[in-house]
Amino acid sequence: MVYDQLLDVLKKINNTKESKVPEDILAAVLKIVMRNPLDDDRRKCQDQIKLILSQKWSGVENDN
Repeated sequence: MVYDQLLDVLKKINNTKESKVPEDILAAVLKIVMRNPLDDDRRKCQDQIKLILSQKWSGVENDN
């Protein structure tokens, strides 16, 4: 239940922003952060987030 509540909060905040993050990215990043909650896991978490973002936007950047 905590995951769903946090995701709802992120979506609400995201909807107030001019430049929105796709909701599938929000969900994926939240899952990674929740699976890696410790300071020792931070590097692994950051690497996984970078991978998700590069996979999501690599095609977009190459089109320009």
